[in-house]
Amino acid sequence: MKTFHPHAIALALMALTSVAQAQQSTTIDKITVTGEGDKLGAGLMVDEDAPKARSTVTKAVIDKQRPGSNPYQALTYLPGVNANSQDATGLFGGNLRVRGFNSDQMGFTINGAPVNDSGNFAVYPMEYTDSENLCEMFITQGATDTEAPHVGASGGNVGMNTCAPKDKMGGRVAVSLGQLNFHRFFLRGDTGKLGDFKGFLSYSNSQVDKWKGSGKADRNHIDAGAEYKLGNTTFNASLLYNRAVNNNIGSMNPGTLANLGYYADFAATPPQHATPWPAPPTRTPTPAPPTSATRSTPSRTTCSPAAPMCRSTRKCAWMWSPTSGTATAPAACSRPRWPRAAAAPA
Repeated sequence: MKTFHPHAIALALMALTSVAQAQQSTTIDKITVTGEGDKLGAGLMVDEDAPKARSTVTKAVIDKQRPGSNPYQALTYLPGVNANSQDATGLFGGNLRVRGFNSDQMGFTINGAPVNDSGNFAVYPMEYTDSENLCEMFITQGATDTEAPHVGASGGNVGMNTCAPKDKMGGRVAVSLGQLNFHRFFLRGDTGKLGDFKGFLSYSNSQVDKWKGSGKADRNHIDAGAEYKLGNTTFNASLLYNRAVNNNIGSMNPGTLANLGYYADFAATPPQHATPWPAPPTRTPTPAPPTSATRSTPSRTTCSPAAPMCRSTRKCAWMWSPTSGTATAPAACSRPRWPRAAAAPA
């Protein structure tokens, strides 16, 4: 007579159940997880399909930046990017390096238009569009795009795209206050759709004192954009105006800081002199003929440095020859002029 153990029966039933489940399993399609804004990577992890190293900053990240910040501050956390600013507000500019290339070796565009300096390809980030009007920024860490309108770029390019005009009429007002007398005012108005046209206009004023030394930054900025649809074709136009008066922040070496102190910096006004220089012209009488003590030894007959000029003949009133050592007066010198060392009287 055979004896059946309960645990052996339980193991057999579990094996049969697992086989049945394996037979009932099905294969599902590929699942792709997508996110927008701060739902995935705080807006910095964007799925890039371009066959090159490229990183994008979305509107969600730009809105979290300080009011009035420059584009360098939004690109700080991207891979391969080293960015710094002269102060927290970004109104005094900064520096950007991408994989060893400096900012003047890269190409910068706003809505596809190049903004590098035409002479030395320098970049002035504090002059570009307000952060409230930016919708996207991207940077290519490798070679410059072949279709990009750059001339002297060799270390990649940075692109900034402003937000399109809104379909509904509206506006936005932002006021910011902070330390070092920082205050900023931003105003934007959208026309909404007017037939096939829509546009926007914004103005901002930002001011802040330097964190060391005397002086400040004062920036006035205007952005404008328009969009017009003609059938299946869309025309876009944008305008940027910036006027800024900034006192530079100096970079001191350890020796200078030890002598002048940690907060030493450039003066806010140029040096002033007690008396203007050069001195104003004064009227002097006609000098005597040059002597051996006052004349030089040029290679040809010429005027003495102190000799007056003739207004009529444009010649020296007194002429001398180094060979003979004598000085003579021209015959046609009816209107003597004052010496060349001093200005003629009115």
